[in-house]
Amino acid sequence: MQELLPQLVNHGLAILVALLGALVTWVGATIQAKVKNDLARGVMKRLESAVENAVHTVGGTLAKEIKEASEDGVITADEAKQLREHASSLVKLYLGENGTKEIEKIVGADQLEEAIFAMIEAKLQKLKGSAS
Repeated sequence: MQELLPQLVNHGLAILVALLGALVTWVGATIQAKVKNDLARGVMKRLESAVENAVHTVGGTLAKEIKEASEDGVITADEAKQLREHASSLVKLYLGENGTKEIEKIVGADQLEEAIFAMIEAKLQKLKGSAS
């Protein structure tokens, strides 16, 4: 019995150390995930702000000029596309190179344009809805 006690203590300590190691790893991973989520949320909020500014800028200047220049005051599909592309360029300008790279990390480099266009369209729909 006395020979068994030291072995039990050694095995118990080994199990305790392993459990503590697992707990430390889990806590570290949880903290890292929260930080990444907070960073992603901040980057997306920055994108939202850039889209809002770009839509207001384009809507207040270029879109107004195009409407006034057209005979019927209606923007054509080609003109609307041109306005969206201009707004997208402004979004990237507002974000800067680093901000754009951060967005690419979240949405994927191949999905950046689609993400920006989707957000521009959502902002336009929201503005149209509040104007009615």
